[in-house]
Amino acid sequence: MRNLALSRLAAAIICTSLLSSCGGSNGTITPTPTPPEILTLRIEGQVIDDEVANAIVSLSLGEQNFSTAADAQGVYGLEISFEKGSLPQDTVLQLTASGQGGQEHIELSFGVGSFDKLVQLAGEDRVLQNSEAATNITHVTTAMDLLAKEKNGDAYPSSDDQLESAKIQVQPDSLLNLASAIKVLADNSAFTPPEGVTTLSLFEQAAKPEQALDNYLISQGIKDAQGNLSAQYLKALEDAQTETLSQEAVIQDFTESQLSGNSNVFMIAHHPDFLPWYSNTLLLNEDKTGTYGDERSDDQVNNESPVTWRIEGKKLHVDYEVVVPLDTSTSLTEEWFDWATGIFDQALVSKLREWQQQGKIPDWLFISIARLSSDFTLLTETSSGGVVAAEHTYSYQIKLDQWLVDELPAGTSLLAEYRVFHSATTWSKQFESEMDNGDASGKWVLPIPMEFPLLGGKVAQDYMPDMLNLKEDGTVEFTLATNLNGVTWSANDGAITLSNVQENGISYRYTPYKKRGNQYLTLIERYQGNQLLSSFSRLVTKVDSAVHDAFVQDMITELPEFYLAHSGSVVPSRWNGELLTTPNVFGYQFNTDGSAKNVAAGYTDPFNETGIELRSLQWNWQLTGNLLTLSRYEPNWMLHIDRHWYVLDREEKGRYVLLEWATWNSTDEMGLRVAPRLNIIEKTSLALWPDLWNGTDEGNYIPAETASPEDIKALMVEIGQPLAIFNKFIH
Repeated sequence: MRNLALSRLAAAIICTSLLSSCGGSNGTITPTPTPPEILTLRIEGQVIDDEVANAIVSLSLGEQNFSTAADAQGVYGLEISFEKGSLPQDTVLQLTASGQGGQEHIELSFGVGSFDKLVQLAGEDRVLQNSEAATNITHVTTAMDLLAKEKNGDAYPSSDDQLESAKIQVQPDSLLNLASAIKVLADNSAFTPPEGVTTLSLFEQAAKPEQALDNYLISQGIKDAQGNLSAQYLKALEDAQTETLSQEAVIQDFTESQLSGNSNVFMIAHHPDFLPWYSNTLLLNEDKTGTYGDERSDDQVNNESPVTWRIEGKKLHVDYEVVVPLDTSTSLTEEWFDWATGIFDQALVSKLREWQQQGKIPDWLFISIARLSSDFTLLTETSSGGVVAAEHTYSYQIKLDQWLVDELPAGTSLLAEYRVFHSATTWSKQFESEMDNGDASGKWVLPIPMEFPLLGGKVAQDYMPDMLNLKEDGTVEFTLATNLNGVTWSANDGAITLSNVQENGISYRYTPYKKRGNQYLTLIERYQGNQLLSSFSRLVTKVDSAVHDAFVQDMITELPEFYLAHSGSVVPSRWNGELLTTPNVFGYQFNTDGSAKNVAAGYTDPFNETGIELRSLQWNWQLTGNLLTLSRYEPNWMLHIDRHWYVLDREEKGRYVLLEWATWNSTDEMGLRVAPRLNIIEKTSLALWPDLWNGTDEGNYIPAETASPEDIKALMVEIGQPLAIFNKFIH
């Protein structure tokens, strides 16, 4: 009975408890409220351009603010905590750091990414450190924030995707230049902003940060009316750049796992209107060997550029095995002698000046240049790569006739080593575009190993662009290459592979990583079976046959309008505003009667002045499909010259992309005059060069075949051109 009583008592207690939890005896149940989920994250890093002691680090998320004080070395730890759902988790967190004490003028920022992204990077402990992802707030991150805001339509990117998209549009040289300027303003007392202006607020005074900086430098008298910067500021800027590249707390990590076993593309800084036409490419093997694709010229097919590499600190260091030095010519100006004084043996420089004054050597000197090593510094990283500064060490060797060498003092060296900072580059580790596998067939212009005849019966072999017809049956037809047979093609994973290109089963894989219209900046890898042998990077183009009609409609011109051809593959790096400054340009006027005139050409005179000059070379033209052939007789050599333009594509701004080559005589028995290359032509006006065009009309042109030096000199005086270049009219 006792057990029964206890059982009844227990049941009563349980029933009473249930009734109580359900709100009484009416049978309803009220659940216990679930406590809100609290999301937390701690961001740890350092505020540094130089140490910013006791800086206040803060961020705003929604309507809530978070802040903390850094220590004497600028080290901070910012705690973020909020109820899930109360604040946005996909909005980019922008950290700001404000200096204290004597550093009130220093204000830096860093858009580190969204809360969700940072939590993922932090891992289970929810503490994000600089070793896991960049968290240091620096002058480099501040510069990137300012430039990303500009690229995002003058509004700071609000999402991770927007931030990534803006970052990859930032020009590398702009980033390093702006970051160095911010460091000068922050650390150099001679250039401290006035009271109330910070290194961040200064840039809110104009939509473009570089324009805001320019306005400030002018207002402070640091930049004069002619655009010249003070020597003191230039020195401070150079020092800030050097220090930036050596600060481990500022730069990012290059790691062996990032680099080893991959073709790493280091793309040159370029004009945003163009794709670069080539890039540096480093293939880095696990055994610390590799190969290098040089940006200065096309790689020699049978002459690879071996390298060895290592990680030093956070930087990638590459040593090159010198194979073929590059010969270049230089004008012996005062500027050159000033430069050479800091590079070469002083006895050699003195002798060169003496010989030039005595007329023993020409105004031009040949120098052999070979790259010895490079150091690559990762300034900021994105998901597709990052922004890199490159410093190269070269060997320079002056070339002199032996009789001059014999006059040099004993022990005088013609060799010198010189370390050069190059404009920063973008590093690609993931590619942004791919070819459509289903639309890969058709005509492409791809770099291939090609043999071509030269004067004197010699044959050169090099990577040259050729027009390939990738037929649907898997075979390949070539336009210019005569040494390639039995080549087949396939497409997969957004890339094109050409098989059996060379003996021993050599194949080439073309993988694009940037795209503009029908143009692709492409990684080209050379395989033997499955073994990757070497790689380089070039522009490739899908041929648009329909462009013919537009070209026919556009090509006839009347002066001052003409077509400007940007010969060679360096156009993007030689563009200045709206005008080309390179000497390697040629202008053509096309007439309805089938005649054409080479009306203008770029030049660099012995005084290093560049510009456009008038010409009067007569051509005939004929258009067959997309192929335009320009022909003329060259009386000086008693030969015919044929210049061939195959029109490949028309860009959004109306520029035409060409495959171009030229031959001596129609039958090609003399070989190529201009090896195959990609080119761009566009309509422009001689009126853009007013000193050349003003007071000039078509009647000023003098046939080059009959002109005397006196005629040309008179014309140069009439149109206001420097007499130093008058002899360039004789061809």
